[in-house]
Amino acid sequence: MSSMSDVYDSTVQAIKSKTSHPLLGSFLISWLIFNWKPIFYLLFSDDKVVYKLKSISENYSSFETLVYLPFLSTIALATLIPTLSLIYGLFLKFIDYAEVGVQYIFKHKINVIHEKYTGIGESKLNELKKDKELADRNYNRSEKLIEKLTPLLVKVDIPDSILRDSFNELEIIKLRTLEFLYECKDKVVDYSTLEDAMNTQKLKNTCIELKYAHLINAGQTLHDIQPDTNVEITDDGIIKIAEMKADAFRKEIKSSLG
Repeated sequence: MSSMSDVYDSTVQAIKSKTSHPLLGSFLISWLIFNWKPIFYLLFSDDKVVYKLKSISENYSSFETLVYLPFLSTIALATLIPTLSLIYGLFLKFIDYAEVGVQYIFKHKINVIHEKYTGIGESKLNELKKDKELADRNYNRSEKLIEKLTPLLVKVDIPDSILRDSFNELEIIKLRTLEFLYECKDKVVDYSTLEDAMNTQKLKNTCIELKYAHLINAGQTLHDIQPDTNVEITDDGIIKIAEMKADAFRKEIKSSLG
């Protein structure tokens, strides 16, 4: 029994080795494609075997369908499949190279754009620095000019008629209060002295507003103003006098022109 089993196994192995050959497998597939009708007829027809064999030998026994066409198809498959595999492999390689190329191009473009706009950013930054330096110089010049002009404007005497055309009553009181304190800036002036000089019931509220605007110094808090409270003008208060008089002159000139 063991010898029969060995013979069977060796036979099956030989058949497998033969049929697993690529050319033979391709030939079998091709042969089945060209001869499926007689196989289908032989397996599923109700005719007797004798009639089946006779019909197959008469109708399906040509050399063309049994050998020639399957052989040509086998050669075509044996040639076409490796060729298609090679083309497919080359196509995958092309895709890989194309992807690398596209990545390189995009990376190069991004680097160029980055360098371009980085350069633009640096140049703009340098321009802004230069503009700031120029603005600082102009500002310093303007500050020096204001320092020179402010005392002149502060000392200019403007008639009440011109002031009334430019400001309301409360603003005029503020201006006159600042003017008095400026004239007395080298002296110690208390609130009672200021009150006697200004002679107005609105003086306390005026001083509170001037103190809130940092135009005068008077007491520790806004409402801490007593008769003996020292009152003095600040640098901002002096500039405010010049600004108000300049506005009055400007309005008067515009009105006279027409």
